[in-house]
Amino acid sequence: HYGFYIGGHTASMKLKYNENFLTSDFDSLHSVIPQSSPGFTVGFIFNLRLAQYLDFRALPGVGLYQYTLNYNIYDNAQTFLVQGKNESFYIEFPIMLKYKSQRRGNFRAYIIGGVKPSYEVSGKRPNEINEDILLINTFNAALEIGLGVDIYYEFFKFSPEIRFSRGINN
Repeated sequence: HYGFYIGGHTASMKLKYNENFLTSDFDSLHSVIPQSSPGFTVGFIFNLRLAQYLDFRALPGVGLYQYTLNYNIYDNAQTFLVQGKNESFYIEFPIMLKYKSQRRGNFRAYIIGGVKPSYEVSGKRPNEINEDILLINTFNAALEIGLGVDIYYEFFKFSPEIRFSRGINN
């Protein structure tokens, strides 16, 4: 079976401070705080039934992400906020397994999980990369898990779902 998907998401970063952060080189930088930012994803669904209640899914698509970091700077008893933003356009290829329940009337619940490799294709020129405050690797992989429900109509199936994603290497 095949179809398409449209999704909204929020993206944020988890920071791990380096020991160099505590040196005098960064004496005016007090903290770096990640902020959640909305984004948009669209793509296709290719579904292959492996067993009665188990499906394999490939979901190639594109996603627009924005990563925002707030840099808190203290200088001469004044506080400044510098915001670093990075807009990224990714080609994504999630590979998932979908485990579904028995159909009850026109409804069927399911859980879904897998891995999502993605590659940034923003097309930035080298001089634009040097201007960014925040640099992100072009390749990223994430683990995803979610749940949803299939709602069957006469000519199509609507499947709202919620997925949680955790980046592995970026």
